[in-house]
Amino acid sequence: MKAFCTNDKREVELREVPTPTHPPAEHLLVSMNGCGINPGDIAFLKRVMPRKVATSLYDVWGVSGAGKVIAIGDGVPEEFLGKKVSVYRSLMITDHTIGTWCEISQLHFSTLQRKRGRRSYMSASSM
Repeated sequence: MKAFCTNDKREVELREVPTPTHPPAEHLLVSMNGCGINPGDIAFLKRVMPRKVATSLYDVWGVSGAGKVIAIGDGVPEEFLGKKVSVYRSLMITDHTIGTWCEISQLHFSTLQRKRGRRSYMSASSM
């Protein structure tokens, strides 16, 4: 899949990375329809960070977004499957996390909430 990743210089580059297909326990896959670039992202890319910043698999960046849950791992409530959601990955970062600046993000299920009403994906991705 295509993803915006960070390199060693903390520059963003478009890469082809493996597409997740089977999320591990307590994780799910979200087909991303929108993602935000927030002040924390800008700070990470432009400033020297005071401590190690948590990253994600394949260095895919992005912490917020919105999309549709397309697969769930063991331990994830069944009602998440097929739902439109907003996500904020910084709530629970794991060794299996894939950031939101990609086609399919892999996240712990505690990092999302259901998208409600007529809010657009772009609006929901900035929540």
